[in-house]
Amino acid sequence: MDDIRRGTNIFEGRRSIEEQLSEEYHARFLIELIQNADDACGKDGGILIIIRQEPSPRVVVCNTGKGFTRKNFESLCTLGLTDKNPEEAIGNKGLGFRSVLEVCKSPFIYSSDIKRPENNQPNFDGYCFCFDPDELVSALRTTFEGFVTGDGVSQMEISGEPFQLFENAHPEIVESLKNSLNDPEILERSCKWLPVYEMPIPIKVSDPLLPCKTGRWF
Repeated sequence: MDDIRRGTNIFEGRRSIEEQLSEEYHARFLIELIQNADDACGKDGGILIIIRQEPSPRVVVCNTGKGFTRKNFESLCTLGLTDKNPEEAIGNKGLGFRSVLEVCKSPFIYSSDIKRPENNQPNFDGYCFCFDPDELVSALRTTFEGFVTGDGVSQMEISGEPFQLFENAHPEIVESLKNSLNDPEILERSCKWLPVYEMPIPIKVSDPLLPCKTGRWF
């Protein structure tokens, strides 16, 4: 909000770039997902692709490769940042995953614990998260309404998970937020240009199409 109030428009620019990327990677989302899977599992791994039309269109791309590290997680959630070695990976620009936005508004990612021994039963016990623009904007509006009414909200709830609004609720920071919320246009522009694909939401493994739910591995 301070970005919008000051007229720097940094986040507006980032969101605009994300939208342009999804257009530039037109019709490449499945290729990009397979490429990412290949980078993860290498020559000796396996890739499973599941496509369903009913009850709603779904595409699931799984692989037997390494789970997400913290750096992998941060790279996926940061536009243009990648930790892939260009000499070892097919994809290394850190942008290909954005191609799924052409066909999917809320992508889900499931990963195994990177520390899991290779001979153990596979499971999604590592980084599991999604991007949900509608949920984020709704939570943002609800939380900021509390600020406007003077409820003294210190956290926001997204998909049942609490998130702290401030690492350090310094009075000047809180006051700056309240001042921004007094202008309805700033709130509307904040919701419109919120960098939703840099704001992951933790999830539980519940997708019935996932191999660990069907009892089928590959």
